Amino acid sequence: MLNKSQEYSNKSPNNILQTSGQVVDTFVCLGEKFSQYREIPTEGYNCIYKAQRYGKWYILKGLKPQYRKDSAYKLMLAKEFEISVMLHHPNIIHVIGKEVDPVVGPCIIMEYVDGRDLNDYMREHGRPRHARKIILQILSGLEYMHSKQVVHRDLKQDNILITRRGDNVKIIDFGLSDSESFDFYKKIAGDSDHVAPELMETDFVSDCRSDLYSFGRILKAFGKRYLYISQKCMKPDYRNRFRSARSIILFIRWRLAIIISVLIIFLVEILVLVNILFVTSYYR
Repeated sequence: MLNKSQEYSNKSPNNILQTSGQVVDTFVCLGEKFSQYREIPTEGYNCIYKAQRYGKWYILKGLKPQYRKDSAYKLMLAKEFEISVMLHHPNIIHVIGKEVDPVVGPCIIMEYVDGRDLNDYMREHGRPRHARKIILQILSGLEYMHSKQVVHRDLKQDNILITRRGDNVKIIDFGLSDSESFDFYKKIAGDSDHVAPELMETDFVSDCRSDLYSFGRILKAFGKRYLYISQKCMKPDYRNRFRSARSIILFIRWRLAIIISVLIIFLVEILVLVNILFVTSYYR
């Protein structure tokens, strides 16, 4: 006669397979280690790999071998993780965790996004077909980020991904970002064409309006339609710029509403004028 443990061991696997299909086989076959590493060429001290786990792609961001034992670079990687892991927004790359990988070494694990940067996207499409959508999504990501007291400090076309499905925005690369909770690596660094002039000052504390300056630079590529916004974002004195990403969002939305209102008023005036002319000609 079988005891309870023998009865369970004899019956349970069959029951599981009948009710769960290939779930058992799937969990047995797939390990926890990353595989299928594919290095993505990058400049600077970071190395980036695309790798699989549980049949899903991830991005692993670590340090190139010559930097892995340098405490300063390890602190910079740790700072990037601590800042980016607290950001949960559909237009910001999602950071999942960190670990020491046998291939990449200490690394940040991020979602994999099938997309291309804004430069490549615009080369493909010329003037973006979803310009307003892309601009508002960038601003939405910035608004959220700034509400968490995080300043990106390296916002540029290369750090804005556009997904291949849906043309949605993902802001990436928080390697030079800063927040109030850190006192390490406050010195400015980044792409000189996009860095706000005030960040060149030694004692200047990072401000959200510095990111708006970089956003203004990006906006120049979208044509004359957004020229006023771009110019205001790029004012040399940060106090003369828009005060927040939210204020730009409201400006864009209200501007469209104002234009529609003006067109409606203009159309009504034309109809009234036509009616007057018709009535006048009728009574002559």
